Amino acid sequence: MNSAKESEFLHLNEFFRAAGIVPEKLEPYECPDFIAVIDGETVGIELTIARHEAGKFGALQIEHAQSEYAKALRKLVEKNAREGDDGLIINIAFVDGVPVSVEDKDDLPRVAALISDAAAKLPNPGAITIWSERWARIRYDGGMRSARSEPSAQLPEFIQNISLYRDGRHDIKVTGSRGGITPDFDDRVLLPILKSKNDRLKKYAACDRSWLVIVSRVMQFEGHSPQTERANAAFSSFATTFGIVNVTRPIPSDFDETYLFKWPSEVTRLSGD
Repeated sequence: MNSAKESEFLHLNEFFRAAGIVPEKLEPYECPDFIAVIDGETVGIELTIARHEAGKFGALQIEHAQSEYAKALRKLVEKNAREGDDGLIINIAFVDGVPVSVEDKDDLPRVAALISDAAAKLPNPGAITIWSERWARIRYDGGMRSARSEPSAQLPEFIQNISLYRDGRHDIKVTGSRGGITPDFDDRVLLPILKSKNDRLKKYAACDRSWLVIVSRVMQFEGHSPQTERANAAFSSFATTFGIVNVTRPIPSDFDETYLFKWPSEVTRLSGD
């Protein structure tokens, strides 16, 4: 299996575990994604991930671009580092849904120099948070006491702040945190998924039953391939996280069963009244 199919396989097995389902057989396929034998019946299973709406760019596409920026930033900081300057963790607080511009990429060397200069002044151990000028003003106007003493700098629009931690125990690493107002899983999310997957159902291999499993709250860590690189980059995902389920029933699904799986343990049956 390729990496995408392996990821789907893991999500599906987690769904089975959370739903208390033990398939007698499970095989990867293309259309549908998997064919299982459950209670003696063949079940074609289509798996998809629910994502936030994000305007011009997809939410996961934006997160990926932010992660690629952060990895490039780490490499520049590593290049600027003096001998013995390791043991630094760079944590970037991303602003959800804000894309990376060409100008942001061109400005990478300046931001890397800013981080290198701040890191050079850190004690070991030591920490500092540098706020973007915009968020520093918001915090100051909101009356936050620490806003008077914490430094700020011109940072890209998709970065709220950058925190630096030095402990001298490892190489230079970069991590990222994301968050925002969690949208409901409602008709605006569900109906486009059903439209696409109902069409795909027409091309299914023949099975006794058909299931659609919609996965959300996938806390994937993109940007790090353990087989090919050291663990020096990890970025959590917020683009698949939803709040309450608020859909109009019965749902217009052509599948025999439709489920919402909020990883790692919450399963909601959407089909039926």
